[in-house]
Amino acid sequence: MAATAGQSQADEGRPQPLDRWLTELFEEWRGLRPTINLKLDLNGQLPSPAVITDRTISQSIINVLNNAAEAANDPLAEVDVSAHWDDQQLDIIIADYGPGLSDALLSRLGEEPFLTAKAAQSGLGLGVYLARSTLARLGGDLTLINRSEQPGVI
Repeated sequence: MAATAGQSQADEGRPQPLDRWLTELFEEWRGLRPTINLKLDLNGQLPSPAVITDRTISQSIINVLNNAAEAANDPLAEVDVSAHWDDQQLDIIIADYGPGLSDALLSRLGEEPFLTAKAAQSGLGLGVYLARSTLARLGGDLTLINRSEQPGVI
């Protein structure tokens, strides 16, 4: 498994185990958001497949994590992350405990940058837009849903 479209921009230019890359990525984010309680579940085949990563993939995941952290509007918020993989596919589920998104916002978010209801009306939906564009360029997808039990899930 390799991020083939991003190989020319690969961070390190060498394969590394997927579980190690994910662990390092989530630890990097914990350093950026030390007050957020990140609950992490990494689960997949072992040995983990080797990947060559592109920094834009890492930044896309960090953007989504930041949005999840900000959704609860609580500096001590909780974000749940589950990553499951096999030798062909990686699925990452990021869940927050915010109020969720309106149907109108869900239908538009990630399609184009626009003003959101973030603190001080500063959000442009740019992080989700860039994440969705990056993942699509590399053959992936970003899906936004509201769960019935409240948290937003990406």
